[in-house]
Amino acid sequence: MAHALDPELKEHVRALDHAVSHAEARAERAFLARLEAGCTAPVGARAVVKSVRGTSHDLTLSAVIGRTLLSSVVTAPGSAPAPLRLEAEGFSENPEDFGMRHASGVLATLQSDDRPAPRST
Repeated sequence: MAHALDPELKEHVRALDHAVSHAEARAERAFLARLEAGCTAPVGARAVVKSVRGTSHDLTLSAVIGRTLLSSVVTAPGSAPAPLRLEAEGFSENPEDFGMRHASGVLATLQSDDRPAPRST
């Protein structure tokens, strides 16, 4: 059962929150979660807030998505496909949406890379 924090303690905890770091972490975590990154899906992501305008963050998301031998059918047998690299920039009021949106783009790229090349006749 979750316990509610004492209002005074809640204020002390809130004072520890660094809004820029929090936004960066939210973008990175959403990106990684959407890709289901982990031991079997090696992904590195780093978000940086360059500036804040009101409630909007100027974000840069850099990522490297590793691919295993089994993740692409279009590479030569026995060769690992090159990692996919991403550099995305933009303004967002919601860092999670920013991370998820760019992860969805990566997934679309990976899915198109995994399709066999069309046969020429």
